[in-house]
Amino acid sequence: MRRQIAGAAAATLIVLALLEGLLRLAYVVRNNAVSRMPLPYVFGQIYGPVPPWIDGLRLLEPDETLLWKGRPNVRRTYVDVFSPVHDDAERLSLLRRFWPTMPASLASNPVWEVALDKRGFRQDPFTPSKPASTLRIACLGDSWTFGANVGPTETYPRRLKSLLTRDVPTRRFEVLNLGVLGYSSYQGVALLKSQVVDWSPDVLLVGFGMNDASVRRDSDKRVAANMRDQAPPTLKERFWALLEYVELYRLERYLADVSKFTPPSIGDHLKEVVSDDPDSAYLRPGAAGLVDYDKLEGHTRVSLPDYERHVREIVEIAKRQHITVVLLNNELSPNSPYRESLEDIADDQGVPFVDSGAIVAAARRRMEANLEERLDLRPPPPRGDPTAGGVSTVFRVYREGKPTGRPMYIAGANSALGSLAPNTVAMYDDGTHGDQRAGDGVWSLAVTLPVGEPVFYVYTNGGTPGRWDDVDVPQIRGFRVEAPDGSAEVYRPIDSWGKIYMQADAWHTNAQGYALIAKAVFKRLKDDAHFQAP
Repeated sequence: MRRQIAGAAAATLIVLALLEGLLRLAYVVRNNAVSRMPLPYVFGQIYGPVPPWIDGLRLLEPDETLLWKGRPNVRRTYVDVFSPVHDDAERLSLLRRFWPTMPASLASNPVWEVALDKRGFRQDPFTPSKPASTLRIACLGDSWTFGANVGPTETYPRRLKSLLTRDVPTRRFEVLNLGVLGYSSYQGVALLKSQVVDWSPDVLLVGFGMNDASVRRDSDKRVAANMRDQAPPTLKERFWALLEYVELYRLERYLADVSKFTPPSIGDHLKEVVSDDPDSAYLRPGAAGLVDYDKLEGHTRVSLPDYERHVREIVEIAKRQHITVVLLNNELSPNSPYRESLEDIADDQGVPFVDSGAIVAAARRRMEANLEERLDLRPPPPRGDPTAGGVSTVFRVYREGKPTGRPMYIAGANSALGSLAPNTVAMYDDGTHGDQRAGDGVWSLAVTLPVGEPVFYVYTNGGTPGRWDDVDVPQIRGFRVEAPDGSAEVYRPIDSWGKIYMQADAWHTNAQGYALIAKAVFKRLKDDAHFQAP
């Protein structure tokens, strides 16, 4: 009997081992067949369970000092899906499909390539010791420095090098892109101390803040402390840790989790963006500039006092090494106290400050004004006074190209915007309801909104009433209602269906924005003694 049990157990183990080997082989074959990886943004960025087979394609890996870092010698090509789709679930399906086929509908979507060096940076190979007669610029930062959503030549470190080389052809420049996806100032200090100082940079560009202000269950400091102070694992913990190396177990767990996962609707995200829940306030795309940061106290990855301490420490280390420092505000939110703190530190320490967010915002305003000019749809002069109920606010969205024959719709939490019922509040392109000219492709709707109220909304393109289909880019748009000059009627800037001006996604600027940042940094550096021709 014992022999029979032992034989059955051995046979079971052999079968499981064979299945494990076949599954691992299938993953290898699958991932080797991947030529382009989709970035399937969804509203709220809640993806649910992540398929285990894509682990082999990750860009990041754990690191004891930095929490994580880029994987060495990785090359990837990404397809952005920050574009309209029929149903938001289509985006999730791109993440979950096993065989890596891309729909024909994504053939014209933007593509960007990533190549990481042996240290895990998006950077050409370089030697730790600085070559003679070379001016070395080290760019510390997060995904803005890394260059999210753009190719290698379109990042602002690479564009800065081009500007410098063109301006001072007698000098040799190295501009090191040391930006890593998701990094905060906590990792910036650690990276500077552990590696960058030893590379003897002449200039240090520092761009942190967006991730510092983001909400996580644990701060970076606590995560690092837990890693350092972790007690030896118990036998039970070791068992479960070992199971994480068994692909059959991970696949079974993933399939079970997927069966239980119900993604929140766009309406759910609209509810959250206007809620008092600090765990959802910051990370809702479109909430930039409307976040109550007082509610985030104690919920961010890096507290504001720690952020100030980190940035000051970076500046002090650089000054001791006679390194020129430039601080960059690389995020879209205009009212962040992290931005204010960064500017105060720059003032106090006498170092240059480049407000990338303000640069992008100014470019966005120019695009809005140019579109109004091109379409001859400048708002009429202010008139009247706001009523007790608020100000008449005219929403406008441009559906460029061939008309679909279906009206545009707008949806938001406000009752005037349908109380979260999609495809029920129609917009007009017939010269009525605030529309300025019939048949010009600009759909409009005038609604009365209370002055001072934050408003969040999305557009849909003639979908089914009550269903979130035919939706715009996966970002909740938002603004605060104002009545400039006491006018009773306010025309919103013209939005464009399928794009957010100057943005490649909900958190990052686009190639045009990175180019403007590079020019701004270049101008701030030109008068520095380092840049004078020898």
